[in-house]
Amino acid sequence: MNNIISKIALYTVLFVPLFCACSSATKKQEVDKKTPIEVLEEVKDIQAVGKIVPSVADVVISSMTMGRIHKVFVSEGDSVQLGQTLFEMERVEANLEVQQAKLQLDRLGADLKVAQEEIRKAELVVDERRQKYETSRRLFERNAETKETVALDYSSLQQQESTLKGLKKQLESQKLVIAEQDIVVQKVGRQQNELRVNALGAGILNDLNMSVGQQVSSNEELGRIVTIDNPIVEAEVDELFANEVKLGQEVLIYPMTNRNEGKKGVVIYVNPILSNKSIFYETANEAQDRRVRRIKIQIKDRSDFVINTKVDCTIKIR
Repeated sequence: MNNIISKIALYTVLFVPLFCACSSATKKQEVDKKTPIEVLEEVKDIQAVGKIVPSVADVVISSMTMGRIHKVFVSEGDSVQLGQTLFEMERVEANLEVQQAKLQLDRLGADLKVAQEEIRKAELVVDERRQKYETSRRLFERNAETKETVALDYSSLQQQESTLKGLKKQLESQKLVIAEQDIVVQKVGRQQNELRVNALGAGILNDLNMSVGQQVSSNEELGRIVTIDNPIVEAEVDELFANEVKLGQEVLIYPMTNRNEGKKGVVIYVNPILSNKSIFYETANEAQDRRVRRIKIQIKDRSDFVINTKVDCTIKIR
């Protein structure tokens, strides 16, 4: 009897591990049988890497005119407002150009007055010669004047009318020249005003390259104005999860150095095209791995993120 009990115990000890091994193998086979779609359906959160960027594009600082910087009123890192003066160009040549353009306009105006006076005199002569011709013609009809005199008076009238017509055309031409010169005066005046370069946006001055005495070209970039209010996150999602990202999904944003407390965000833009990985990834292998889908995330919580800070993003897809 004891032998029978001993054999039963031995079979039990051998069978239990064998049963457990079979059970584990069965579960593994069940997991291995899952398709990639089934695996993705079980994922609730996906990870994305990104960085903090301004919500609006940087404003480029430049001068519309070529010249030398006379005064600089700001420094790197200053906070500026829209319309605030940043620097001023030298005004010597600009002032001379304005004066020259105005003098030319005044001279043309004086010439115009002379032309108008000549037209007035020519009109008086035309009236006199018309009256003389009319008198000669009436006398000729009464046989009191010769035909030659009438012809001479008529020719004199036509000549003076032709002169008057030429003077009027000349006057119209002078008016056009004056209008053109007036545009020149406005242009040089505007260029003079453009010597004071004002901020075209509000924000923080960055990458300034300006100093007193510096010679600059027109439209040369001399710095940027960065808007730091209401920053957003530009992030990249691996192509494996590209189709899972949708507008309006909730996001938790973590600095690379601290994952204890994430800031809440929401997906506001999803690029419809896959792209190569960007500088978010620091190694060559990472950049050449798989493509990514670029997204933008609005930060809902008040945050003290610094622009260009690299962040990890957890996107809730289910």
